[in-house]
Amino acid sequence: MGPQGCGKSSFINLAVGQPDCMTSADSRLCTQLYHSCERSRLVDGCEFRFTDTPGFGNEMIEDRKILELLIGHLVPSSDIDRSAADNSDFPTTQKIAGILYLYSEDEPFKSRTCRKTIEMLVKVLGKRFLDRVTVLIRSQNKSWIGIDFSNFIPDEDSPLYPLYCNNTKPRTISYERDPQSIERILGPYTRLRPRTIQLAALDHFAQQYGDHWRRNDIPRYLREFFPQDIGPPRLVDQLQSVLQLQTSELKGLRTLLAQREEDMRGVQISHDLEFSNIRNERERERIDHQFQLKYLHDTLRSRAREEAAELVSSQKFEIKDLRGLLSQKGEEIQNLRSKHDVELKKIQKDREKEIHDHGLGLKRLYNTIQEQEVEISELKSKTAPGKVSETKGLQGQLGAKDQEITKLKAMNQDINKLKLENDSEIKRLRALLSQKEEEIKGLWSTHETERELFREERANNQVALKVLQHKVEDREAEITQLKSGKDLQAEKLEALGNKIKKLDSEKDSEIERLQQLLVQGEMQDLASGRGIGLKNVQKFAHEIELNCKHLLEAIGEGFSNPESSTDLNLGEVETMAGYKQRTKN
Repeated sequence: MGPQGCGKSSFINLAVGQPDCMTSADSRLCTQLYHSCERSRLVDGCEFRFTDTPGFGNEMIEDRKILELLIGHLVPSSDIDRSAADNSDFPTTQKIAGILYLYSEDEPFKSRTCRKTIEMLVKVLGKRFLDRVTVLIRSQNKSWIGIDFSNFIPDEDSPLYPLYCNNTKPRTISYERDPQSIERILGPYTRLRPRTIQLAALDHFAQQYGDHWRRNDIPRYLREFFPQDIGPPRLVDQLQSVLQLQTSELKGLRTLLAQREEDMRGVQISHDLEFSNIRNERERERIDHQFQLKYLHDTLRSRAREEAAELVSSQKFEIKDLRGLLSQKGEEIQNLRSKHDVELKKIQKDREKEIHDHGLGLKRLYNTIQEQEVEISELKSKTAPGKVSETKGLQGQLGAKDQEITKLKAMNQDINKLKLENDSEIKRLRALLSQKEEEIKGLWSTHETERELFREERANNQVALKVLQHKVEDREAEITQLKSGKDLQAEKLEALGNKIKKLDSEKDSEIERLQQLLVQGEMQDLASGRGIGLKNVQKFAHEIELNCKHLLEAIGEGFSNPESSTDLNLGEVETMAGYKQRTKN
């Protein structure tokens, strides 16, 4: 037993090794009655035969009907219809080894398991038979594999909890689709013998109605025995509730859409006002920018002219000063040269005169010495005692002459020293003259460099003026482009409003068509389609709400990037219209 599609028939086919039960790859119900399989499975010498049951939670058979079929399958009709006069309080049932209940934690199988269905199953079987029940848990979650379920107790909100809330609890095993799992599941039943089930429901029927209850009244007995609703609601009831829900949702959506339209009108009005304010502000900014550019242009031009005039005047004064200084230095050098030449000529004349006088003195002295030597030689030859005193006088004169010669030599050395000093002074004056010439050349090169810098600065100012003019032209082009973009945005917003009105009219016609379709009684087509049309209506209404929300957000953000947001909203509206057309088809 288990919910629809959980793999009951596949389990039996895997156990017997052959396709004994019909299976389906989709959600279509294959097993509609209790089916006793022809083939069996041997495990440790014990033969197991299986009975396939309809799955709980299907759309064709109610869970209560499946439990009615369970009672009818376990209790033969002859036993149910016989009288209770045979010293038997309840009819006998077929012997079975146990019940395997397949449960899946994965959707949609988990949602097909109803808690009330499990509660009614426990009340029908009775708590004493729960030790023969094995719960096989399947899940695609790999973390369930290998878990020990010997002490497994589900949560109180789990649909399986009614099987575990009694003192007698079922056995729990994780199920994997392989032959080893089959032997592991059936192994504990080899140590048990099949026995008849003393159904708690039959005990209640016997106590309540005695020997007057009949098989055909089992549905009524079960309704009295367990009056609560079990299983998922029937498809027609489900469709009616879904229809009512969708109708209320559509009304709410229409109200929301009207509110959104009012909001859009308010947003459009605020957008127009803000656009007008932005346009006026841009115009004021453009005028201010033009005025600032003109003022900057005039300021730069006047400043450049003033700086150029100041530079030219300062350079003129500097050149004039340099020229005056140059002429002054030239005059000083000329005076120094003339003075030096005069002094040099004077020194040369004095030196030549002294040399001439010195030469004459030396010549006279030399001649005197020769004459005295001659006289000395004559005197020696004519020496006489009376001449000794004369000789001494002559020797004194000779010593005086020697002193005079020494003075003349010292004077000659002074003249040579003075000549050397004059030569060093001439060299110093020449070095000073070359230094002044280098200073004049440096001043001239500095003047030329400053002239080049002034020319470069003037060229840079002209380039800056041209760049400012280009910026002004680009700004005017941007303002023109912005005006054209705002006009285009207004046209797109108008087209957007027309498309929204068209979409609203198509939505109203579609809602009327669906209401007419439901009134005409096409419930069977909707049931066979499994509520696809209603789901499409719900999906379409949800998309209308989302797209309206996105449209309002995009219009609110449109001031930062108006063209892209407008194109995006138009694309969303076209997508809504396309989906609307597909739903209508």
